[in-house]
Amino acid sequence: MSSITNSPDLTDSSAPVVGLSSSILNPSDLVGKAVLITGASSGIGRATALALASSGMMVTCVDIAPPEQTVEAIRAAGGTALGAVVNIADDEAVRETIEQAAAAYGRLDAVVNCAGIGDFTTLEQTTPEHWERQLAINLTGPFYLVRHAIPIMKAQGSGSIILFGSIAGKTGGLKNGPAYAAAKGGVHSLVKWAAKANASAGIRVNSIAPGPVDTPFTQGQGFDPKTVPLGRMGEAADFSEAVSYLVSDASSWITGQILNINGGLLME
Repeated sequence: MSSITNSPDLTDSSAPVVGLSSSILNPSDLVGKAVLITGASSGIGRATALALASSGMMVTCVDIAPPEQTVEAIRAAGGTALGAVVNIADDEAVRETIEQAAAAYGRLDAVVNCAGIGDFTTLEQTTPEHWERQLAINLTGPFYLVRHAIPIMKAQGSGSIILFGSIAGKTGGLKNGPAYAAAKGGVHSLVKWAAKANASAGIRVNSIAPGPVDTPFTQGQGFDPKTVPLGRMGEAADFSEAVSYLVSDASSWITGQILNINGGLLME
C-alpha cells in the first residue's frame, strides 16, 4: 500500500519559485499545475522535480527510496511538494498514489517516469528471474503509470505523460544487457500507442531517450566520453529542461515522439 506523506501547502503555487535553480524555460503556463515524478530521490528524477517546482508546479515525488530530501528542498525554496515511497512494479500502489496525488492537488497535469534499473548482463548471464525483474520495473511499471493516469487526464480534458526510454531501446544498447534494451524498446512503442489512442482526449505522450549519463550506475562500466561527439557524458540537468518543455504548452503540438538526448551518439 502506498501513502503520500504530509499535506500540501497550496498557497505557494501562484508564482514560479525563485529559491530553486530556475528552469531556463520557466514557462508561465506551468504555474499551479500538478506533476507526479517517479525516480525523484536522485539523478534525473530529482533534477526534474526541482526544475518543475521552480516553474511553479505542484510536485508529487515518488521513488522506491524515500524522496524526503527532494521534497524538503522544494519546500525550503517555497515550493509545493508531496512524497511517496512506491514500487512502480506494484499496480495497486501506483493506482493509489496517482489517485491520492490528484486528490491532494485537485488535478493531475503531468506524469514523468524517471524510475528504472540498469542492466549490464550478457545473454548468458540473463536468467529468467533477471529478465522478469527488468521488464517489471522498466516496462510494466511505466504501463501502470499510463494506465492509471489516463482516466484522470481524460476527465479533465488534458495532460502530458513523459516516459524515459533509452538509446538502448533504439540501437540495442551500448553496453546494456538484452532485458534492458528490450524493455526500453517496449517503452518507446508504448509511448507511440498511448499517444495515438489518447490524442483526441487532449493527452500528449512522449519519451526521452538518453545516451550514457554520468551516474554511479555507469561509473566503472567503461564509457569513454571521447566517443561522444559532444565530448562528455550526459548530466541530469541535460534532461530536466527537455522535460519542462514537453510538459509545457510550448510543446502542445508534439506527441508520440522519442526525443534523443545523447550528445550526438545517435543522430536521426
